[in-house]
Amino acid sequence: MLLTYLEAIQILQKEATSHRTTFSAPSDTIPLAQAINRITSKQYCSLRDTPQWDTSAMDGYAINSQVTQTASEHTPVICQVKETIAAGGEEVIINPTVSEAAKKKKTPICVEIMTGARFPRVESSHPFDVLDCCVKVEDTRPLSSSTVNDGAESSSRLIQILAPARPNQNKRLAGEDFRRGDMIVDRHVVVRPNHVMALASLGYECVEVLRKPRIALFSTGAEIVCHTVEEAAKGRQQVSDVNGPYLTSVLRETFACEVDFLGILEDNPTTAADTISDQLKRKQYDVVITTGAVSMGRYDFVPKALEMLDARVLFHKVAMKPGHPALFASIPSVTNKSKSTIPFFGLPGNPVAAAACLRFLVFPFLRWLLSQDLEEPRQAVVRSMVSNEQRFASKDGSERNVIAIFPSDRDVFRTGTVIHQSRNNLEVQMIQDHSPGKISSFLAADCWMHIHREKTVLHDGDVVDVFLI
Repeated sequence: MLLTYLEAIQILQKEATSHRTTFSAPSDTIPLAQAINRITSKQYCSLRDTPQWDTSAMDGYAINSQVTQTASEHTPVICQVKETIAAGGEEVIINPTVSEAAKKKKTPICVEIMTGARFPRVESSHPFDVLDCCVKVEDTRPLSSSTVNDGAESSSRLIQILAPARPNQNKRLAGEDFRRGDMIVDRHVVVRPNHVMALASLGYECVEVLRKPRIALFSTGAEIVCHTVEEAAKGRQQVSDVNGPYLTSVLRETFACEVDFLGILEDNPTTAADTISDQLKRKQYDVVITTGAVSMGRYDFVPKALEMLDARVLFHKVAMKPGHPALFASIPSVTNKSKSTIPFFGLPGNPVAAAACLRFLVFPFLRWLLSQDLEEPRQAVVRSMVSNEQRFASKDGSERNVIAIFPSDRDVFRTGTVIHQSRNNLEVQMIQDHSPGKISSFLAADCWMHIHREKTVLHDGDVVDVFLI
């Protein structure tokens, strides 16, 4: 009886957890701009309040909101501009002394202030001198040559306020973004662009991250070649290596792995074992992956090669489709005297089967290895593409289209396309041409669908687990 997919996952979790200590130290310190998709090795908190002071949210005039309440286009409020403050300067202290003429009516004061500039401090006990908001430039009008209400000419710069303002309008209060001690990024979190923005705003230039997983990758098969498009056009009876480039790019993109593609193994267990052993002596790897040669054919040499390497096979063949020949083993380290081991994945050779095993066997292992939780699937409604002539009467008497029928003893992973997506709703269609060796159908896919074992019939309207590609 084949190992169930759940049992295989449990083995992978146990093995990954046992190897996790190799990533605990030392960590890498890298520039913040290079941290996307890396995993933090420590927690990062805010070391200060941001903004550190009350600042302006736009270009305008810092003023007391109370004095603007009667302001309009027809009845503007005249204010005396005491200072101009640009962003990045030191704190400005305002003394609201005004001219003798202005004292009679107490002309309100204001300060021209730019976006991001620190609000000034006013040395005055008069309540109307407190600058508690910013009136944007568009709501003001300059008075280039003007007089105050009593007719006395003013040598001061004056503006008209054309609209009322409210307290704290267009004003960013100190600490309203981050407070000192706020957690920004926790330990063992994948760094995303929004983390970079937040850390940069707090002055972090570098971050400490877990080192990159080092992966040795091999393809197999005498028919597999790494030839160019021009060579393929000559009609050679060989097959381009698909799995090498695909797995390399996906592992680098998703987990920021350091992947070394080490070529194509010969269809000979002794030669293959020697090649793998030689490569493991040259460099210390965290995981070894091969594709192909893991089934029951005459040239499926990987199990025999592992035997020659004194590997311990943890499972071979899983009740999943595609990818049931998948193999997972533990190879004794040839360079470490502590008798450590190296995890080994033998994936199927068919590209779509290899892609399924990568996503649903290798990915979970790497996530656990890097102290991550499993990827959470999204719930999606499956919609049918079949005609009305294919309608099927269910046991409850309702009629729903049958999308597919599955064996009851294995988990099935099928590609699909998203046909509708919103915050609370996801609808997908299953790609019907699901040959594990056919790449054109995989090209059209943008998601994987997981149909759990014992789900033998999939109807239109059923809900399935979906993983976006």
